[in-house]
Amino acid sequence: MLNPLSGVNKIINGIRIFLEVVCGCLLIGLTAVVFVQVFNRFVLHGTFAWAEEAAIYMMIWMVFLGASINILKGSNIKIDFFTRLLPAKMQYILDFVCQLICMGFTGYMCQKSWMIIQLNRHNLAPGIKIPIAVMYAGLTISAILMILFFIWQAVQDLRLAMGKGGDGE
Repeated sequence: MLNPLSGVNKIINGIRIFLEVVCGCLLIGLTAVVFVQVFNRFVLHGTFAWAEEAAIYMMIWMVFLGASINILKGSNIKIDFFTRLLPAKMQYILDFVCQLICMGFTGYMCQKSWMIIQLNRHNLAPGIKIPIAVMYAGLTISAILMILFFIWQAVQDLRLAMGKGGDGE
């Protein structure tokens, strides 16, 4: 029987690959900016006013987008010593409950970061002259992605708990 969620699984996988590429590009950009700044400071004895801010913005975006990727990969930090002692079905149910709790926290984080964006939308970063809200947008966008990915993981856990398989089985 065809899994009705296999199409969604392909979309989620495509989003994950896209996010991995974006994070890779951010890492390359961050490395380049820091290298240029270090070279400029120690060899040419000068600095770029924009380099530190650009590096911080790239780091923030990379960390939060990477956190959403970790949700899909199931590589969040967790202590599972006691949960591994439970039967498989109970493990999936407990994971489902944890996904719901994480969704609640992430929803709160999304709401608060959106408020910060609204407060800072007209403030410019002094070095790179872009709105400070761009930096906070990384948190909001990542929080939205995290909520979607938590929902996806919760559906997978629920399907496994009910014995219907998950991840395109």
